[in-house]
Amino acid sequence: MASQLDNILDALQAMTITGYSYTVYRGSTLKNVIDIANTPCRIITAIGVQSARTDRLTFGSGVVMKTEWTIQDIALIRAASLGIGLSDVAVTIEGYLAAYHQAVRSTVDGNSRWLITDVSVRSQVLEWPAASGNFFDAVVATLTVADIIE
Repeated sequence: MASQLDNILDALQAMTITGYSYTVYRGSTLKNVIDIANTPCRIITAIGVQSARTDRLTFGSGVVMKTEWTIQDIALIRAASLGIGLSDVAVTIEGYLAAYHQAVRSTVDGNSRWLITDVSVRSQVLEWPAASGNFFDAVVATLTVADIIE
């Protein structure tokens, strides 16, 4: 069997974050630039982060390997220049943080080919893409996923 990376990314894209129905950009739908009309949105990618570490688990002809993928799921909530400041976006960000953790918990259930082993979620003002001068109130989730390859 091959890597489950595409299935992992599909599952994250399909993940329901209760109360936050954002357009998801991934793979061929990624945009070079996100503007105000595209927000709020999520960007899911394994590109640009330390993407993989592979360990061999068995020896001989029936090789089993475990790859750890690092994936970012970035929610661009709104352009940072909009609104009156943090106070008018804080409730949305805090709600999204809590809902995201619950969504990940639901995504892990019942899966035997791969497993989310670590989730780190933080809110920040993020320039996206890098060096663009476009800043967003954002939530950046970094997930480590173990993928069993037989």
